[in-house]
Amino acid sequence: MHPLVTRIRRVKMGRAILTLLCLWSCIVTVTSLTDRQVHRATKYIKETFNLADMDNTRQYAYVAVFSKQECDSLSNNNNLQILKNEDPAGITDALNNTQKIYQGRQMVLATYGERGFHSEYRLLFPLSNKSNVSPVEQLVNTNPNANCVIFYSLNTPCVGICTNTTNGRNIIQKLPVFNKYNNNKAFV
Repeated sequence: MHPLVTRIRRVKMGRAILTLLCLWSCIVTVTSLTDRQVHRATKYIKETFNLADMDNTRQYAYVAVFSKQECDSLSNNNNLQILKNEDPAGITDALNNTQKIYQGRQMVLATYGERGFHSEYRLLFPLSNKSNVSPVEQLVNTNPNANCVIFYSLNTPCVGICTNTTNGRNIIQKLPVFNKYNNNKAFV
């Protein structure tokens, strides 16, 4: 088979799997979060927490929860006042230590971990056998008044692994953790 045909089939298959993930998880839906709000939030997080340097070199994912006031502020033209309890230096330190995961008050962020665990998996599954709560579950549980959530992933290899329902690292089963946010959620 011609290499171009093989590549086109892979792209179509990847898009089909991603579409199934979106439909199954109900994270990417018609939401009250607009594209503009999501763009402003992700741009702010990338710039404020020095993630731009990682864009071309590392695979990472984060989940950030916002209060109603913060969600509303994403749509106005004022300076964003979000995630003020998060520490940029703490994030850098956490991502450079052996765990490669940051667990803050309103945000959790992980990079590709040891033994090939992708960042999405590391956020949605418990970090050790000693805990039955994942970093995302802990974040959601400690922010009961959060009004909206953004799950952001960059350079993800999830199409072949994390969304494969026969793989032990399947994350689809863990996505209902976001159900409490109704339509105030986005997967980027």
